[in-house]
Amino acid sequence: MKSVHVSVVSVVAAAAAAILVLAAGPASAIDDIVIPIDSVAFGTEGEIIEVASVAVEPDLVGSTCSLELEADNNGSVHPGNDLIVTTGGESGTIPDVESAPGQVTIVDADVVLGDTVLVELQFGPDGVTSGGLILTFDCEAQPVPTTTAPPSTTEPPSTTLPPTGVDPAVQGQPTFTG
Repeated sequence: MKSVHVSVVSVVAAAAAAILVLAAGPASAIDDIVIPIDSVAFGTEGEIIEVASVAVEPDLVGSTCSLELEADNNGSVHPGNDLIVTTGGESGTIPDVESAPGQVTIVDADVVLGDTVLVELQFGPDGVTSGGLILTFDCEAQPVPTTTAPPSTTEPPSTTLPPTGVDPAVQGQPTFTG
């Protein structure tokens, strides 16, 4: 059994880059989450390892996103390596992500973001991943909620004013003048 070697520096750098991307832009703009996966790792066929876990900015939680994966393997191919992306209680597999150098995969699926994005890799037959992957979530930010004050159910305090033409200093029945 081969041991798994994942560069901690690469995972931390990927998370930091994703957090920087998440912090940008007004709520009405289109936001992207970019998760670079640069680590080299070894494992056995079928083994699943975590390659990134990124906290989603609260403004983007619940946003609908499409996925794009760019792989620049510099000629090294690793057929059968699949990425597993989990967020918002749902999980999806992007198959065979390192089968060709410079491969670009557009995932034809909308993903609703949860609080985190977890990215895992399932090894193919050669048990190697060379990284060089960039996973991009193209998101439409949630609209800024508008708040309106609910209608008041209490009446304002009443102020009793004397009727026009009445001298408040006069005691007894008011006298109306015409």
